[in-house]
Amino acid sequence: EDCSGAVSYDEFAKAIFGMGEHLRVGTAARSVVERVKQKILERGGANGIRTLAAILRRWDNDRSGNLDREELCEGLAEYGIRDLDQSEGGDVDKLMRYFDRDESGKITLEEFLRGVRGTMAKRRIKLCRQAFQLLDRTGEGRVTEEDIAMIFDASQHPEVAAGRMSVQEANAEFMSVFENGPSDGEITWNEFLDYYRDLSAGIDDDDYFELMMRNAWHMSGGEGWCANTSCRRVLVTHSDGSQEVCEIENDLGIDADDVDMMRERLEQQGVLDIAKISLTT
Repeated sequence: EDCSGAVSYDEFAKAIFGMGEHLRVGTAARSVVERVKQKILERGGANGIRTLAAILRRWDNDRSGNLDREELCEGLAEYGIRDLDQSEGGDVDKLMRYFDRDESGKITLEEFLRGVRGTMAKRRIKLCRQAFQLLDRTGEGRVTEEDIAMIFDASQHPEVAAGRMSVQEANAEFMSVFENGPSDGEITWNEFLDYYRDLSAGIDDDDYFELMMRNAWHMSGGEGWCANTSCRRVLVTHSDGSQEVCEIENDLGIDADDVDMMRERLEQQGVLDIAKISLTT
């Protein structure tokens, strides 16, 4: 399901036994879930689910990863969703029954978030995987502060330029966007994918999602209006005087004035006999 090349227990159970599909609950409960999702997106836009997740984790008082009815109501109210029917058999009861598989009176926070997000298209997951692989320079399945430092020029951060933040603090701030819970100095594939699952829930158009991913992470490729436009284009002059405009493919981490690295990347792409590279603006 996450295009990781491995099947987790949850994915296996879902495929074999139908777990996770909540088949025992009728359309009324699903309707409540969809209404809650729309309220989340209306209040917070594409980052709404991410914001709600942080609030609900704070209301998980025992840090168990589970929420009881009161914690769920308080978390939703803090976010601004206060008009759910809390009477017996009302909206909140439907939500609890929908997600409370073992009828323990509690719901799993991650299962709640997964249900609100909905299913993420395989096309989008593959784009996320491609972006993560660009960041994960060592192929270890995690992105470290060292990896981020190679692709993110924190010296250009406004707070760093103003002397109010160090480069290390700026890198840590960047990483914290993707991490779930306390920072541990690395971003895993699941954390990276969860971040984009949250954003994906608020983006209807697959083509727009692809364009966003390609331009944000400087991923070459794409067709039509999904095609990347953020990778640098340079004017290459060959030894015979001929010229051509070439794209520096997947140029994440290549500085705007690093002509030597651009030459190396172009040669890897098959652009040879380079006499001069002129930077376009």
